[in-house]
Amino acid sequence: MDRQARNLADLRRQIDDLDEEIVASLQRRAALAMRVGEVKGKNLPFYVPERERQVLSNVAAVAQAGPLQAPAVQAVFREVLSACRALEKALVVAYLGPENTFTHQAALQAFGTAATLQPASSVDHVFQHVEKGVTDYGVVPLENSTEGGVTPTLDYFVQYLDSALQICGEIVLPIAHHLISSSPRESIRVVYSHPQALAQCRGWLAEEMPHADTVEMVSTAAAVAKVKDDPSAAAVASELAAQAENVPIVARSIQDRVDNVTRFAILGKQLPSPTNDDRTALLFSIMDRPGSLYEALGVFAKHDVNLTFILSRPSRRRTWDYYFFAILIGHPARDPVLTALEELEQACVLVRVLGAWPAVNGM
Repeated sequence: MDRQARNLADLRRQIDDLDEEIVASLQRRAALAMRVGEVKGKNLPFYVPERERQVLSNVAAVAQAGPLQAPAVQAVFREVLSACRALEKALVVAYLGPENTFTHQAALQAFGTAATLQPASSVDHVFQHVEKGVTDYGVVPLENSTEGGVTPTLDYFVQYLDSALQICGEIVLPIAHHLISSSPRESIRVVYSHPQALAQCRGWLAEEMPHADTVEMVSTAAAVAKVKDDPSAAAVASELAAQAENVPIVARSIQDRVDNVTRFAILGKQLPSPTNDDRTALLFSIMDRPGSLYEALGVFAKHDVNLTFILSRPSRRRTWDYYFFAILIGHPARDPVLTALEELEQACVLVRVLGAWPAVNGM
């Protein structure tokens, strides 16, 4: 055996030894997770987003000392968390399906492969599954950095105002759209996708595919399935959807903004404990008199509460009556948000906290 072969064999033996240590450490961690589950019993939630964010932040900090980048280490630990969580309780999670959509990817990122992920045919069905206890949690799209709020999700919060449902976590997922087809661009006459995906690629499609019509579909994954055997058609969807249907990608990253991201909401029945960086979702309805919106928004300014998102939606109670959805920085159990919400109730017809959660990467 020459020197190179001996060095390679020695390095591989060291790796094997380290692998044994890693597995042994993982088993010790799993045993501790099982003990945590026993302590929690039936009274405490098994998915604790604020604790999981702390773990991921801790491992990211440790990763700074080595060659592996923090996101790679965090990806590994998300699966460790998923596997250990499953030892405490096997979670069932509904998500806006079908499989291989961006919401599916978000659910996988949040809960890992050890959870049972169930596709739902609509946002309403996700809400129903969590509300009735059919699933432990649900994942739905909430906001896109290019197109703004996802209105079907916001509208269903109105229908579930009197339920125990809350947003208890978020997933912020970079969204890369690809043009997927079995044909070259010049042969494509129609492009299928979900309305949000088409909107996020509106500029590129107008410039690069002016000869092609666009047709809305219920999901990006369904669009890929539809064009699979149609040489005149293409879909706008994810790489995961293309791989699942074995359809080639003919143009990559066609979204109009390179920083295109979507915030997905995790639906549950718990309010996470405050951390040092939280977001709160809010719904409020103002009084029918001049200056009422100005007065309501002035409450946030007065208490130095930063609103990062606000959108009006028809209440459907009467003509020209609206609810306002907002996302703000802070937690409803802590000032200044606590005091601001108390004062807001005096200026509004209705105020409902829709949930609070630890922010992901300060977003």
